[in-house]
Amino acid sequence: MIENIILGALQGVVEWLPFSSEAVLVLAQVHWLGETNLDSLIKTALFFHLGTFFSALVYFRKEIWHLLKAFFSWPKNDKATKEELTFYIIATIVSATIGYVILVMLENIVFDFEVAGRIITIVIGLLLLFTASLQLLYTMTKQRARQNLTFVDALIAGIGQGFAALPGVSRSGTTMSVLLLRGLSKKVALQLSFVMSLPIVLGGNILLNFDVSVFGFNEIVGLLSAFVFGLLTIHGLMSLAERIKFGWFVFMFGAFTLGAGLFLM
Repeated sequence: MIENIILGALQGVVEWLPFSSEAVLVLAQVHWLGETNLDSLIKTALFFHLGTFFSALVYFRKEIWHLLKAFFSWPKNDKATKEELTFYIIATIVSATIGYVILVMLENIVFDFEVAGRIITIVIGLLLLFTASLQLLYTMTKQRARQNLTFVDALIAGIGQGFAALPGVSRSGTTMSVLLLRGLSKKVALQLSFVMSLPIVLGGNILLNFDVSVFGFNEIVGLLSAFVFGLLTIHGLMSLAERIKFGWFVFMFGAFTLGAGLFLM
């Protein structure tokens, strides 16, 4: 049970930060629990995403309820609402397609036990450094005057979220980074990034973790831990959105992870 609480807490905190919660959970399982099967690692990480799914669902309940009502009354919506709905629909379709293809390709990969930890850690470190570079590039861009969402916004965000199926690529970090690079404000990018995760996380668990149909007590405790820590973290990030600078922290974490894989294992 302690393992599930800790994994849930890690998921709850890291999911909303610009480095990969999947990577952190994979590393925790590899180095702490001795798990080396990549398919199992990814599915376990995806399972704990359900906890943060409910965190975002609760925190953004008003926005999500508005979007659901608007979806079923499309002709009555104003231009901005239609653009927002279209953004989420396109981004979800694109990311689901890319993510599913990636997971199918990774499904049958099994690492040799002696080198599994090193390979996973090195790859995660490199991918985290890539995510950090996206964050740091934002400092070179100007904020877009208009907040209208476009097809290109949805396409790029969907691609970023789809490639987050790879361990080490931060879903929230990548999607938020590309939206920032498109000129959207940090607070808007945060909210779009968090809300667009909901259908993909729910759908991914239904498709890939469907066999986990009955949750045991330990699993429920782990999900509750992810929910509580996720809710607290979302609230903190949204409150401090305009003052948080993520890029250098992600870079240092990626450099540390890469160094651990190359020299410490």
